[in-house]
Amino acid sequence: MLAGTDCSFHIGGFGRSDWGLDVEYDMSAFVEQLPELLAGVRERRLVEVDLYPPGVERTLEFDPTGDSVDIRCLSRTDWTPDPVVETIEFAELEQMLVDTAVNIANALTASGSTISRLAPFSDWQRRVV
Repeated sequence: MLAGTDCSFHIGGFGRSDWGLDVEYDMSAFVEQLPELLAGVRERRLVEVDLYPPGVERTLEFDPTGDSVDIRCLSRTDWTPDPVVETIEFAELEQMLVDTAVNIANALTASGSTISRLAPFSDWQRRVV
């Protein structure tokens, strides 16, 4: 879908400002879990994202605690996150996830992808996230 465009996908933290993820495979692993992640964060329950692509192989656990969310990074490679836990304000994380969903939907539309007309992307483009 977006691999042949000038789109990029970045996640960083836990001692690395950029994890060097690609759009074609790494981003799709994240996007397929984004609806559940956003729902879990909004419901203030523990939720995980498994970034399973080879070379990435880490799990992010999002654990709400009051007005913030502790994010734990569990690596399945020889890379060790430092620190293992980072904390972000709930509202900031929610906005970051919504912005990510909207940006993905807009990129799909701009690239002419017919998948942009399907849920959840069509909803995300209308900011119904």
